[in-house]
Amino acid sequence: MLASPPGFAGLRASARLRLTVHPEKPGHAIAPDFAGLSYETSQLSDPSFFSRENGPLAGFHRRLGTAGILRIGGNTSEFSVWSPAAAPIQPMAEALGPDIGRHPAPRRPVTPLAVRNLRGFLELSGWRLIYGLNMGSESPETVAAEAAYVAGVMGDRLVAFQLCNEPDLFARNGLRPADYDYRQFAT
Repeated sequence: MLASPPGFAGLRASARLRLTVHPEKPGHAIAPDFAGLSYETSQLSDPSFFSRENGPLAGFHRRLGTAGILRIGGNTSEFSVWSPAAAPIQPMAEALGPDIGRHPAPRRPVTPLAVRNLRGFLELSGWRLIYGLNMGSESPETVAAEAAYVAGVMGDRLVAFQLCNEPDLFARNGLRPADYDYRQFAT
């Protein structure tokens, strides 16, 4: 007998379950890098967050799996600014939460130091990377320069680039006019 679910006082339910395991039929294998986590691109504005020096965070990722995928992207990828010459901002006390795309996010720099530190973090954790590029508010030339730098630093740690994140929100967060649609996006 199972306890009554909340809100259903007095109601009792029973269930029988039979589980049969067939070790000779293992089914489909789960890829070793199936585990993954996603962080906002704006987190890279603190180059010390994803670095070899942040051993506790790298250790957390390793405990989840030694071959996971880290995605740096989200809505703030459309507001992050590739800044090869900018000085990084001060370290943040904690991780930035997800952006919900209801208004423009603060513009934050992503520096070569942050990308190099991210490579060290990935080596320490054993994880690989999906990296979000700003296709919402940067020029194609700037995006190409960032992609070339990231690919050069990451090498075999780079799985893919995220090109845009939820472009359907571009009108709502101020990046495109209200009538922005898929046809315009595809163009």
